[in-house]
Amino acid sequence: MIVSCAVGYDHLNGTALAERGITLCNAPGLAAAPVADHVLLQTLSLFRYTPIFEHILRRHGSTNTTRTAISTSGWDSETGRPLQHLCNQRLPDYDAARDHAPGFSLGAYVGGREVRQPRGHSVGIVGFGAIGREIGARLASIGMKVHYYKRSPLTFEETAALGYEATYHSSLDTALQVSELLVLACPLTSDTLHMLNSRTFALLPNGAKLINIGRGKLIDTSALLDALRAGKVTGAALDVFESEPNVEPELLQRWDVLLTPHIASSTIETLQGAEQICVDNMVNGFYGDGLSVTRVN
Repeated sequence: MIVSCAVGYDHLNGTALAERGITLCNAPGLAAAPVADHVLLQTLSLFRYTPIFEHILRRHGSTNTTRTAISTSGWDSETGRPLQHLCNQRLPDYDAARDHAPGFSLGAYVGGREVRQPRGHSVGIVGFGAIGREIGARLASIGMKVHYYKRSPLTFEETAALGYEATYHSSLDTALQVSELLVLACPLTSDTLHMLNSRTFALLPNGAKLINIGRGKLIDTSALLDALRAGKVTGAALDVFESEPNVEPELLQRWDVLLTPHIASSTIETLQGAEQICVDNMVNGFYGDGLSVTRVN
């Protein structure tokens, strides 16, 4: 018996294990709420550009100087940062920043890009299981219009249980076309490998934002970088990576990419719940009826 404390098991060959009489178990059902919380945080961060404001504030040490510098500089899509002439140099005070860029700023622009609320924008969620539905609930609560793509639509009962409106798409292409924010929440399979590539990135609305909490190889990283440089995608939040555990060097340098080290579900409550499921699987497998609680093969 192999007992995993994770939900995903694509790194193990369940069929080959079963052929050798080895039971494979995972720990499902625990990650939905914390992962959805993480997506909500990243959504707000992408729309409001808060990590970039923090970068510049730490450099300047003044709220007024920061807002003025970042609002009046342009955006360098090639590097994924505001133009360097103001944001990357240390100005002594607000007056010095104002001399370079006259006018008072409330912080409604970042490198010439408008800072917008998520409210009223459309989010497309790829994968609408327990995690995807929790994500939809969080984003619907802040006024986003929820669209989802999965192999089959929710039943009438499942739709009623959502508590919010969600539009079904039977085609990934049609879902992408309305996704001002795209959230990947599906497993990695032969069908989903590089589902975001040069062709599919082109289907997104101009200026779209992207969050991936599924698997890193869902995205062709080279195509993502091309989309960022072209301004097709104006921000991405990645918790998983194509070459994980390593992160592609250019992603590390860009301020329009928010990076977290595969921690979307990482809370003490999740860990304790997974430990209990693992123990239940072992006890049931060795001392019960021989069937694991959460067998996946």
